[in-house]
Amino acid sequence: MYRVPPLSAAAALLLLSCVSGRGPCALPAVEGRVVDRDTGAPIAGALVVEESRGGAVPSDAPPVSHARFATSDAEGRFAFDAARAPGLGCAARGRRGYAFVHPDYGLVRGGEAASTHEVVLAGVRGDSASQSALAALCEIAPSGAWEREIAKRACASRRR
Repeated sequence: MYRVPPLSAAAALLLLSCVSGRGPCALPAVEGRVVDRDTGAPIAGALVVEESRGGAVPSDAPPVSHARFATSDAEGRFAFDAARAPGLGCAARGRRGYAFVHPDYGLVRGGEAASTHEVVLAGVRGDSASQSALAALCEIAPSGAWEREIAKRACASRRR
């Protein structure tokens, strides 16, 4: 009887989980809210970004970076559905950071997701550091893919 070597079986399961959208290569569903830090009021129309950065396969390859985008509704809520991580590099195994952009709040970086898959992003209306961060993003050529996407979506309205 032929036996599959354990390492080959593990590699096959990892690849299968990437293809199926489940397992270590899947980006989990995430829900959250965008609120005003001072009042707790919901912020509608905020562009929310989730950036995943993780290990690539093989381990000596550069890290994988992927971004997902959502817009907050009237109650400040946003959601990202579960999805298959792009390519063979499992960005889901690494860090997931969050930020949002809104004309009244600027570019607010919100930290990392809690283990419960719920994120609350809070900003302060008119915060000079957040407004400066958005202005800088709009004035220079962004280096990261997610920053370029934010600039494409948010900076056009600032140039009018």
